[in-house]
Amino acid sequence: MKVRCLAALAVPLALAGCSSTVTHTVTELTPAPVVTYIPPESSVTPEGAKPVAPPVSLKPTVTHELTIDSTGLRLIEGFEGYSRCAYWDPYGHVYTAGFGQTKRIYAGFCFASRAAAEQNLKRSVQAEYEWAVHAIGYPFDQHEVDALDSFAYNVGAGVFVGALRADLASGHIYAASRIMLQYDHAGGIVLAGLRLRREIEVRLLLAPEPKPKPSRAALLREREALRVDLTRHRCRIAPYHGRGRYHAICHRWLSEGQSVDRQLKGTK
Repeated sequence: MKVRCLAALAVPLALAGCSSTVTHTVTELTPAPVVTYIPPESSVTPEGAKPVAPPVSLKPTVTHELTIDSTGLRLIEGFEGYSRCAYWDPYGHVYTAGFGQTKRIYAGFCFASRAAAEQNLKRSVQAEYEWAVHAIGYPFDQHEVDALDSFAYNVGAGVFVGALRADLASGHIYAASRIMLQYDHAGGIVLAGLRLRREIEVRLLLAPEPKPKPSRAALLREREALRVDLTRHRCRIAPYHGRGRYHAICHRWLSEGQSVDRQLKGTK
């Protein structure tokens, strides 16, 4: 009886295809890149960023007399962090190496050295971001170029539009700095790292331009002119060092002469 039942069941199972071989198609999934380095919070691209490529007609060389210097490069490097080899940026979803460089960076890529990454960064800033700073048309000082280069590197060369561009173009640097400070959000929240970056960039932007040190020749000319005044007004004669008529001006000239002498000692 059991044998007959099993035989009867075999027929519908065979008809249903249960006795045939079932083939499953397996789709191979691409594994997610392994995150080997977490970039600093200050390197995150903030909301409102406006990346834009340089004009096609723009040559890859910098013709403006002012370009990013060591101060600007150190500023960017400190905020971007450094990784010699490529890592998967979890924020930008792109392979990144050096100081936040993403162009022509791929899995397994490594810079030969930190110096090579620094040179790559400088060329990148000059060719891809600095053009937008110069295109504003205002004669920025060196520290202003450095600050705006760092800002553009993080926010994008297309950020200089609207009120920000108008303020910078008209020399209203303080008003422009207030707009720059607003780019400290990512994911709807203020990131402390981004906020710090904006504050330091603005501090550099608003810093007074340091006066260049006078040359040795200029110092010698100034000292000679002071000596002529001291002699002409008899400042070295004792009575005039007391309550004499030229006491105040003589005292100032003597102080200036001592200052020039100290500066001359520091020149070649």
